[in-house]
Amino acid sequence: MTKLKCNVIQWNCRGLRGNREQIEILIDKYNPAAICLQETRLRHDTSQTFKYYSTYYSSTDTGDGGVGILVKNTCIHSNLPLRTNLQAVAVCVTLDNKSYTICSIYIPPSQIVTAEELHNLVNQFHGPYIINGDFNAHSPLWGTTSQNNSVDWGTVSQNNLGNVVEQFLNDHDLVLLNTDLPTRFDEFHKTYSLLDLTICHPSVYLDFKCNIFSDRFGSDHFPIQLLSSSNDFPEPETISRWNFKKAKWDEFQERCIELITEEVLEEETDKMSLFTQLLLDIAADTIPKTVPSPKKRTKPWFDEDCKNAAKNRKQAAKVSQNCPDVNNIMRSRLIQAQTKKLFKSKKRESWRRYVSSITNKTHINKVWKMVNKIAGKNSSNHLHHLKDGDGNLITDKESIANALGKSFEKSSSSSNYSSEFQKLKKTQEMKKINFRTNVLRKYNKRFKLRDLKRSFKKANNSAPGPDQIHYEILRHLPLDTLKVLLNIINEVWTDGNFPQSWREALIIPIPKPGKDHYVPINYRPIALTSCICKSVERMVNERLIWYLEKTGKINKFQCGFRANRSTVDHLVRLETFIRDAFTNGEHLVAVFFDLQKAYDTTWKHGIMNDLYDMGLRGNLPIFISNFLSDRTFQVLVGATISDQFDQEEGVPQGAILSTTLFNVKINNIIKVIQPGVECSLYVDDFVIIYRSKSINDIERKLQLAINGLNRWTFENGFTISKK
Repeated sequence: MTKLKCNVIQWNCRGLRGNREQIEILIDKYNPAAICLQETRLRHDTSQTFKYYSTYYSSTDTGDGGVGILVKNTCIHSNLPLRTNLQAVAVCVTLDNKSYTICSIYIPPSQIVTAEELHNLVNQFHGPYIINGDFNAHSPLWGTTSQNNSVDWGTVSQNNLGNVVEQFLNDHDLVLLNTDLPTRFDEFHKTYSLLDLTICHPSVYLDFKCNIFSDRFGSDHFPIQLLSSSNDFPEPETISRWNFKKAKWDEFQERCIELITEEVLEEETDKMSLFTQLLLDIAADTIPKTVPSPKKRTKPWFDEDCKNAAKNRKQAAKVSQNCPDVNNIMRSRLIQAQTKKLFKSKKRESWRRYVSSITNKTHINKVWKMVNKIAGKNSSNHLHHLKDGDGNLITDKESIANALGKSFEKSSSSSNYSSEFQKLKKTQEMKKINFRTNVLRKYNKRFKLRDLKRSFKKANNSAPGPDQIHYEILRHLPLDTLKVLLNIINEVWTDGNFPQSWREALIIPIPKPGKDHYVPINYRPIALTSCICKSVERMVNERLIWYLEKTGKINKFQCGFRANRSTVDHLVRLETFIRDAFTNGEHLVAVFFDLQKAYDTTWKHGIMNDLYDMGLRGNLPIFISNFLSDRTFQVLVGATISDQFDQEEGVPQGAILSTTLFNVKINNIIKVIQPGVECSLYVDDFVIIYRSKSINDIERKLQLAINGLNRWTFENGFTISKK
C-alpha cells in the first residue's frame, strides 16, 4: 500500500461562507484527514457542507466566533459532544487503527477563561488528543521573534490568557507543537503574533510535526498543517477494482477459450470453484485494477485565471508582510478582494454553463449528481465509532466490523422468536419436506443459452461478491466459455450440488439516517453476493413468478414486487372505500400494520412449507432450499473484513429471489381476514378496512380481524411492530 503523510489543517478562516472557495482549494490540494476551523461566523448554520467530508459546527447566537471540524468520510470517526461554555467542537478519529480526539477551539480576546474550564474540556476527550485553536494567548513561551525572512515581530507581552494556557500545559504535561513562526499578521498595526496554537497529549508528540503555510488564503491568519512525522499513516484503505476501460478483451476471450474447457473441468468435483478461479486468473492478466491512491479533485471552476489570481494574492500578501507600508497593504487588500470576487464569479459561470448544457436528453441522475456536487452536499454513509454494552467506544476497524457482524447475526437469529413459536418451529422442522418427483414440469427444465444471456443483459453493474467476478466480465465471455458455464449451472440445477461460494456475502454497513450511529443495530446491511449466482437467481425467479402468477397462488391483494401493480392501486382502492362510505353515510376505520424486522425474521422452513403447499416439486424448490440453507456473511469496513457469521433465518438481503420468497411466506395472511373486511397488502405493509353505520359493528369486526392476525403472526414467526 502506498504510504502517505496524513495531515490535519487548522485555520482561522475569518468567515466560512466568505472563504468557502479557499477551503475547497485547501481540500483539493492537500487532501486533509480533517480541517479545524475557527471564527466560522456561522449563526446556527449547518448547511455549509463539503463533498467527501462530514461537518461538525459549534456556533453562537450573534454569529461571532464559532468553530467547526471537517472530517474526511473515509476516516472512521464520531462526534464527541462537549459540556463546556467554551467555543469548541471535538471528534474522535481513527487513523490507521489509532484513535485520536481532535478539538477545534476559539477563545475571543475579551473572554475570561480559567484553567479549570480547559481541564474540564480535556477530561471529556477519548484517548490521546490534539487541540487546534486560536487562543488569543500571548506568552514568551511560544516564541518572541519570527524566522520568516528574519522579520522582527516585537517582544511578546504576557496576557491573562497566556498565563492560563501556560498553567494548563504544565498541569497536564502537554506539548506545544508550534514552531516559533507567527500565525497571524495584523495589517492595521503591521505586527506579527502567534495566537494559533497546536497542543497535544505527550503520546501524540512523535506522531506529528507542525508546518506553517506561507499563504494566508485571504485571512489574516496563516493555516497550520500537522503532518505525520513518519510514513506510518497510509491513505485510508480501499479495495482495488477492475479497470474495464483498459481491459484487453480480445486477449481475455482468447485465453478463456484456451483455458476454460469441458476437458479441464471434467474430473473436478467442485466445477464452479475451478471455473471461478480460472476466470479470475485470466482477468488478472488481461484486466488491470485501479491503484488505491489519493486523487486531487480540481474544482471545475478553478481555471488558469483562478490559479494566477491566487498566485498574485500570495505574492502581494508576502510583500505587505515583508514591507508593511500603506501602499503595499492597500494593494494586498485590493488583490485579495479581487481574487475572492473572481472565485465566486467563476463558480457561478461554471454552474450557468452546466445548466445551459442540459437538454431533454440529459439523464435526471446526472443532473442531481451535479447539483449535489456544486452544492457540496455530502453523503452520510461514512462509518462511525461504535459503543459496546458498557458504553465504551469501539474505534479500530476490525472490532467495528465484528461488532456489526454480531449485530446482523443476532437480527437473523431464531432467538428473536417467542419461546412458544420456537417450540412450534422445532416440531415443524423435524418433518422433512420431500420435493423429489419423477414428473417433468416445465419450470424444472434445464436452462438454455438464451436464458443466461438474457439474465446478464438485465443485470445492472452492481459490485461483485466475494468471488470478485463482475457482471462486465460475464458479459464478455466468449460463446464457448458461456456454454461451459451453462453446463455447470445446469448440473447445479439438476444434481442439487450447490456451490458454497453462492451462499457467502460481503456486507457493507450503511448508517440509517436520523439514528444513533453508536449503536450497531442502526446500520443497514447491503449485501454483495456472487454475480454468477445472481444471474442464476434471476432465471429461477422468472420461472417461480411465472408459476405463481399463472396458477394464481399469490393473492390479488398483494401489490409488492409484482408486474403492473404498485402502491397507486391500493391508494385508489382506499380512496374509493372512503368516498363510498361518505356517500352512504357510513363510518370507515382503517388499521395499518407493519411487521417488525420482517425480512430478517422470515422463517426459512416456513417458506419451503408454503412452496410445497403451492404444488411446487423438483429442481426449482430444491434449488431454493439449497439457496436458503447454511448462509454466511462477513462485514467489510474499508478494506478490513470481519470474522464469518451465520444468517440463521430470514431471506438473504439483496438477493433477487428474496422479494418473491417473502411474498410467498406472507401470502396466507389474507386467509385470516373475515369476509366483509377489506384489506390491502404491499410486501409487509398491511391494512384492514371496514365500514358501517354502526361504530360498535366496526369495532367488533376489526377486533376479530386483529385477533386472527395475531394468531397468524404467532404461527409464522412474525411480530407486528408496536411503533
